[in-house]
Parts: sequence; structure tokens; C-alpha cells
Amino acid sequence: MSADDDHCQYRHFKLHNWKFRLILAEQMIAFKDELAVDLTREAELNSAIWNIAHSPAIIQNHHRRTCCVCQLEEGIQSQLRKTEEGKQQLIQALGVSSVDAIRSSVYNRKWLALCSDEACSIVAHHISIESDNLIFKRDEFLGLTCYQIAHHPIMNGLWTTNQCSKSINSAELGNKKRKPRVREVNTSHTMFLSLRNNYGLGSISRKKTRA
Repeated sequence: MSADDDHCQYRHFKLHNWKFRLILAEQMIAFKDELAVDLTREAELNSAIWNIAHSPAIIQNHHRRTCCVCQLEEGIQSQLRKTEEGKQQLIQALGVSSVDAIRSSVYNRKWLALCSDEACSIVAHHISIESDNLIFKRDEFLGLTCYQIAHHPIMNGLWTTNQCSKSINSAELGNKKRKPRVREVNTSHTMFLSLRNNYGLGSISRKKTRA
């Protein structure tokens, strides 16, 4: 092969402007921005959780109030603490060295917020807190605060409500005193049963009522 043939092999062809624009447009259409996809998903989640009707209002007189999300596993853990076998189940489920090493956040009454929707009236921590509770390790709740978790669509129907006798005062609600609703856990809810299962417990047996 001659030197001329070798030169022809690496000859550069002129790229017309319209061809360049066509190739560039095709590449832009085919390109998938993973960061943009993640941000879109986050925006969709935030729009669902942070609905304007359910915005958090910081509680001023938070005495005797507890976070409804942190409270979820308190009864399960208390049940397991009653026996040595249960304590071992608890240690294994939470992945801690001992029962005394468990980080509980249920009695942390700082950073509590009241939902501004009177029909909801959820009370939960509005910032991230340290806790060994299993609910914070679930994929759907990673990185979320208790307040966000409580308003997640998966949690719909987990709590039943009754009117409370004592009032709550919040600056965000114009310092108006409001009677929040007492939230009782629906123990037949899928999320509650799933948490019990994570601790090695089955569903709660219910007493049959006479007709």
C-alpha cells in the first residue's frame, strides 16, 4: 500500500452544518439525565407530602405530646422487653449490642410540629432525629422526617382519631388554641403489621365480641 493510499484512509471529510445540527439533535433527544430524573421524583414526592393544607406548625406548649411516628414501635418494643427471649428478638431486629443501647426518640418532645389541617392534626417531629426504630430504615422513608412519613400516602388509614380534651397553642396558627385529635393506631393496617413482622411478631389476636 502506497503512502497516498495510507493518507486517503485517514482523510477528513467536510461536515456540513445541517448534518452537525441533525446529529446533535438526535443525541440530545436520546440523552437521559439521571440527576434530572432523581430530582423529578423528589419533587413529585415533596408535592404529595408537603401539601399546603398539611403544612407543619411548630408547637409551643408541647408538654405531654409525643410524635405519632416514633410512638408506633413503642408498644411493640415494650412487649418484647417483658421477657428475655423478647429482649433477644429486639436486639436482633434493631441490630444493637444490648437493650440499653437502643436509641428511642418517642420521648423527645423537641422539634414537634402540629399539622395545620384541623381534620388531620398530626403531631410529629419536623426535623430528622436519631432513632433505632425500624420505620426509618424502610426504603420508602429513607431521608424523610417523622412529619413527612406521617403524611406519606402509604400511611393513610394507619391512625384513627378522636377529639382531644386539651388544647395546643401554635404561633404559626395565629396563637389560636386548638384541640387536636387523639390518634389511635389501627393495628390491622398493613404498615403496622409489617413492622410487627420485622420484630418477629405476628398479627394481634382479637377477642370475639358477642352478638
